[in-house]
Amino acid sequence: EQIGLQGGARDVARTVIAPRAAALAPGEKLSAADLRVFFKALKPLGYLGSTISKEYGGSGLTYVDYGLLLEALASGPVVMGEIVPPRTINYLGSPEQKKRWMAKLFSGDWVTTAMITEPQAGSDMRAFTTTAVLQGDSYVVNGKKRWIKLGGVSDLVTLMVSDGKGGLSRLVLEREQSPWHSREIDTVGIKNLSFVEVTFDNVRVPKENLLGDAGAGGEQFHRGIESSRVFVGIQAVGIARQALD
Repeated sequence: EQIGLQGGARDVARTVIAPRAAALAPGEKLSAADLRVFFKALKPLGYLGSTISKEYGGSGLTYVDYGLLLEALASGPVVMGEIVPPRTINYLGSPEQKKRWMAKLFSGDWVTTAMITEPQAGSDMRAFTTTAVLQGDSYVVNGKKRWIKLGGVSDLVTLMVSDGKGGLSRLVLEREQSPWHSREIDTVGIKNLSFVEVTFDNVRVPKENLLGDAGAGGEQFHRGIESSRVFVGIQAVGIARQALD
């Protein structure tokens, strides 16, 4: 089954992803429409549902299964990394939030990403300067994020914010509801995907879009990063395998 999973992923990379990537003009990025085509082709393999239980609409893959899938996809001309927001919402979301967002995320209708990194923030959680202040029934978000993959084409994102008092929280932003401004930035590699700097200028986010407890985002971040960093290493293996081939 795992060999079949890898073979299916390589087939999609060769027959669906590679032709579209080859058609891009120099400097052109894959559009949201392109990515939706890729997502829907990969959906039967469990790419979007990943390790999330079938009970919640996920694919129920083991981490080994999902790692093998990502390694196979890394052999293609577009590095299709893991889809982070569904896992984050699965870990932290209430039953109502899961029902609201996860079906669309699993369907491939929405492009998603996580917005965590900032121009000045490293491993020190206290260095985060993107703030969310509760005003009435909305959080008002201000600040910047940088090096955000798919940030220019995403429909929904999970956002790490500071409360200005040393606490960190995670919010879910829908572009149509809480639009953000982004500008493309140059990268050394992965030239065909959108990488952006995002600016938030008094962006209002409904307070019901808070994931988990306010101020508990630091612990949430480390919980999610455990598997994400492993998957980055697995993708590097896939790229190296393709280079050797």
